Amino acid sequence: MKDENYLAKLLTDELTATEKNKIPPEDLQIFEAIKKHSAELETPLNKDVSKMLATVLHSPKKKKRYRMSIFQYASIAAAVLICISLGIFLNNPKTTYYAQRGTAKKVALPDGSEVQLNADSQISYNTKNWSKERTIQLEGEAYFKVKKGSSFRVETQKGTVTVLGTQFNVKDRATSLLVTCYEGRVQVSNNNTSVILTPGNSITLTKNEWIENKTFVNQPEWTQQQIRFEKTQLHEVIAELERKYNITIQTNGSVNNSKYYTGTIPANDLTIALSVIEQSFKVRFEQQNQNSYTLKEH
Repeated sequence: MKDENYLAKLLTDELTATEKNKIPPEDLQIFEAIKKHSAELETPLNKDVSKMLATVLHSPKKKKRYRMSIFQYASIAAAVLICISLGIFLNNPKTTYYAQRGTAKKVALPDGSEVQLNADSQISYNTKNWSKERTIQLEGEAYFKVKKGSSFRVETQKGTVTVLGTQFNVKDRATSLLVTCYEGRVQVSNNNTSVILTPGNSITLTKNEWIENKTFVNQPEWTQQQIRFEKTQLHEVIAELERKYNITIQTNGSVNNSKYYTGTIPANDLTIALSVIEQSFKVRFEQQNQNSYTLKEH
């Protein structure tokens, strides 16, 4: 079997075990690396591309002909894959914004809509298709002020929020999704369930359970340097403090995590924030260094 046929069949998993055993181990490693890189692309290498690659590699020459080594084929294949990767990137340009721990970030979208990212949160969207499809992927928490226009979608791992023109907050955490509507109408979807929110209403999705609540403010507290909690366990409060103040808190094993907290703590004064938690949960913080604390029973 010719080298180029080995290449095409190997990249498309068509080689038999006997044929595969004929390839030197060092060359096989090169091919496996190429195939792995292909699998990580948004558009994986398919049979048509492999055939094209084999054709390019075996194009007839007018002058001196010589047999290329399998390593040379692999080198050309790698170059072709780089071109494929570049083509995918150019056709799907992604814009990403990230607010680091202990910070917040304001982002202006191409249509004039505004996004305010909370600490340790990220959004990304396709720049090329934005005028046709206003879709954002969110990890963390963000407050949106959406200009009227075509449908605007916010996708999270736990559900999708769809609006036309409105103001709303999306908080995506490890165990829950909280969406609050401040203006207009918001649709929240998860699997086959969908809920419409109007101003002053919020919905929490946790463990496949929908919980509706009311809100009496006109925008999220965190945008006003306040962190709001509703029946929140201590470990979740601690996680929010770590995210907002960019600190690390180690919890002593004897600390009772079964208690809940409802209320607000400042997002711009760590001393007061820690004091509120100490009084509410009957615990104490011991500072280890500038950004590290240990939480113990009082």
